[in-house]
Amino acid sequence: MLQKNVRKYTKPMLLILDEWLLLKLPECESKNIFELFHKHCKKSATVVFCSQFRLESWYEQLGGEWLR
Repeated sequence: MLQKNVRKYTKPMLLILDEWLLLKLPECESKNIFELFHKHCKKSATVVFCSQFRLESWYEQLGGEWLR
């Protein structure tokens, strides 16, 4: 199911994420989001709206140290 969703969301020419990071994600979901970003950014543009956190805080919100 995960791979099907990743393929689905990597197809659009533009992916827009709104209200990004309202809730802290479990580590497995954070890794899935990064996989999606990685695959989508190779092909198309991504726009992310996040008014709650500065860009520097995203790593911490997405799981912290395992991302670095």
